[in-house]
Amino acid sequence: MKLLIFVLLLFSFTAQAQNALFDKYFEQQGAARYDYYLVGNSQSVVVSHQQSKYLPYWGGNPNFLIDTMNYGNFRYLLNDTESGELVFSKGFSPL
Repeated sequence: MKLLIFVLLLFSFTAQAQNALFDKYFEQQGAARYDYYLVGNSQSVVVSHQQSKYLPYWGGNPNFLIDTMNYGNFRYLLNDTESGELVFSKGFSPL
């Protein structure tokens, strides 16, 4: 029981910290969308830009900006240029 309470408290503090991260680096008005193609074979993969769009809403959860599970073969990593702090990460698989 004590372990469950500890995990819930830890989860709550992590969510609050990432929400503060969202407020610091992102705007509430919308999001930029980056569309791309993954092209390659068994030896290499090339990412090719298709288009960029501005969307009027944020499609993700602002409480979970950093992916801790690292699922998938590929990762988006967004770092602050001044401090080097990891701001956003997302793992994905195109399959």
